[in-house]
Amino acid sequence: MKDLKILVVGCGSIGERHIKNLLSLGIKKLSAYDSDAKRLKYV
Repeated sequence: MKDLKILVVGCGSIGERHIKNLLSLGIKKLSAYDSDAKRLKYV
């Protein structure tokens, strides 16, 4: 599972939780997108 490439669309509260959980699982190739660039600074 660590070789997966994952894109999280939406960096609100749930997206942020998903990102933290994926990182804790050891995912290395992770990208995030949100139409509101201000949210990206929180993840």
